[in-house]
Amino acid sequence: MRLVLQLLVVAAMSLVNVEESFGQQFDTVYPQGEIMLSEHKLPKKVFEAQKNTFIIEARFSNHILNKTEESNLENPQAVLFMNSPCAKTKTQGSGFIEKESGYIISARHLLVDTAMNLRSHCGAIIEIDQNGIIYASDYEQKFVVIVETSTGRLEFPIEPVAMSPLGEYLDIIAFRSAEKIPVLGLSLATGARVGEVTYSSGFSSVQGSYYLPDGDEKSVMSDPIRSVVENAITFVESFKSLGIQKKFRLLKPARHGFSGGPLLNNKGEVAGMMTESDSILSTALSFEDIQIFIDSIKQP
Repeated sequence: MRLVLQLLVVAAMSLVNVEESFGQQFDTVYPQGEIMLSEHKLPKKVFEAQKNTFIIEARFSNHILNKTEESNLENPQAVLFMNSPCAKTKTQGSGFIEKESGYIISARHLLVDTAMNLRSHCGAIIEIDQNGIIYASDYEQKFVVIVETSTGRLEFPIEPVAMSPLGEYLDIIAFRSAEKIPVLGLSLATGARVGEVTYSSGFSSVQGSYYLPDGDEKSVMSDPIRSVVENAITFVESFKSLGIQKKFRLLKPARHGFSGGPLLNNKGEVAGMMTESDSILSTALSFEDIQIFIDSIKQP
């Protein structure tokens, strides 16, 4: 199951013990008033590192429909279609900046799953540019980093620069920003082992839905909350034939919206990147695969 939150699909979200998680004894309320959920008190370096995880939002807008929106306002069928996910949709995941390269790293399916849904449900044609980035025809794709601050959320436009190829299990995408994003880059770890305590970091949102007049269900995401799950690596598996050196199986499931978020070690380094989860366990792409992918990106 993907960890990304999509407006095309309604998914249940696991709950946490709010009374415990908001307790001051777990250092979960920042001095500036920002909120972070955690089941346990975090090591200092982990606590500092997870502050640099952020939301990545992908927005898809059908530019043909949007251009003709005003002329269609008196057409009931057109109005229904313009209010459907085929006209506009978005999806949220998590991400971080890799310190050495400066690239913004996240999970490829943040883009791919939504584009494929638009192909299946809306007839979009999938195209691939010279950098291997996929696009849904007739749709404008925009990506933003959303940073939580004590005074609100700041948005920074970002552009995809490289994506792991379709047909490979490797699930990673890199972005760059023309603006300076006010977070610190995170260093990649140099090792990880079975049994090592790790921390899954990301944003999860409350998700609700309502029905449109034509019977389609529309999902709504609200109030994404930063959270950290104390975890442990229970198994390391290689999928070299599918483009992956190592994938970590983790003791606990991650929360919806964690896709692309860092898996941190006790030093606050990135041991991996969150990719998949079910109700029992979760998986993360290894730091080695992140480094290999970054090294493979052609410099402009």
